[in-house]
Amino acid sequence: MLRALLTPSALAVPLAPCDVRTDIEALCGADAMVWAAQVAGELDPSASDALPELVAMCVALRVHEVPVLPPSLVEAAESAVRTHVERGFDLGRGLGLVRLAQGHITRSLLTSCARIEDPDLRTAAMTSVTSLVFEAVDELSLLVSDRHAAERERWLAGPVAEQREVVTSVLRGEPVELDRAARRLGYDLRQPHVALVLWAEQPCGPELTRTAARVLGRLGCQSTLLVPMGGDRLWAWGAAVR
Repeated sequence: MLRALLTPSALAVPLAPCDVRTDIEALCGADAMVWAAQVAGELDPSASDALPELVAMCVALRVHEVPVLPPSLVEAAESAVRTHVERGFDLGRGLGLVRLAQGHITRSLLTSCARIEDPDLRTAAMTSVTSLVFEAVDELSLLVSDRHAAERERWLAGPVAEQREVVTSVLRGEPVELDRAARRLGYDLRQPHVALVLWAEQPCGPELTRTAARVLGRLGCQSTLLVPMGGDRLWAWGAAVR
């Protein structure tokens, strides 16, 4: 009965394929996969963050009694957390998105339950929905919390974090010792340069790096500075030809 609640609207649009959607379709069916994307889109029409859809996918898995999260979903959650950490977001933002998704999905499913005519079945469905959504959110929240701690530790210890710290200080107009900053960045801040901001709809860090290097090369830049700002965004500078 609960599976019938995961029905997409008649206005379904084609979805970009990805590993996690493919796995959800295989485990739960096409309707559940599209429903997850649609209900997340109602909360975040720009689809700027993967977490709301991942919450909906976890709910679909619970409804279909899938006992273990597929590796692709775990990887997608880890990628989303990595992007949060690299953009400087704290854990509260990620968990806040998960809770917002929980509230929206719960209201949506309870509204569907209210249409069940039999009062006993209606009450049973509402009770089950509330429990399943809570369990799904709890499981994803634990994953997000664990990965955030690990990714933050990795990020703070890495050279990219050091580059980002220097670049952010420069852009804020804070006092920076240029020679020391140049050594940390491997890039001379005194030279004229061109700047690029690149972004993508899905995390694709290596492709953004290659694209930035190719564009700066075509502009004649010999020295470059490429600073990832998350899996789907990159800041880049190149020494301009005088």
